[in-house]
Amino acid sequence: MGVDMMVHKKKGSVMDWQTARELATKVFKGSRWLASEENIDRLTRAVLLLEEKGLNKLNQNLVDNRRKVWDFVAELNFATELITYHGPSVLMEYEPDGLNEPPDFKVQIGDLIFWLQMKKLSKSESNNRRHKTVEKIKQKIKGIKKQMRFLCNFSISW
Repeated sequence: MGVDMMVHKKKGSVMDWQTARELATKVFKGSRWLASEENIDRLTRAVLLLEEKGLNKLNQNLVDNRRKVWDFVAELNFATELITYHGPSVLMEYEPDGLNEPPDFKVQIGDLIFWLQMKKLSKSESNNRRHKTVEKIKQKIKGIKKQMRFLCNFSISW
């Protein structure tokens, strides 16, 4: 099955490794990124995971939207992290149908439903928020007498 046919598969079906790898290779070929075999393999595994969860629309966006491919890679990374962290029981939809301007994700974990919209911030806005967040964390942990380290992850990357 070719990459362009992938979107026509039924929800819940799983594409084969070769088809997912073709999609991953096509995504990197259209970018300035010189992907290693490890990069291609990681993207292939992510594509397979999303397809298995019925998030074919996100996979297809990786191929169809060449100008904003890294925005979709960020969404892909977010979705795979969420699925990996919460396991197969997490219910997730990408750009759910039936809404005029749907959010990026509808996520259901147990009885809770989250509507999530991802936004790309300008560098100055992003740096400003990052700085404020780190300062708040520093202020809150000053009172802790125990020696410790902390890690803040502001983006999901691979």
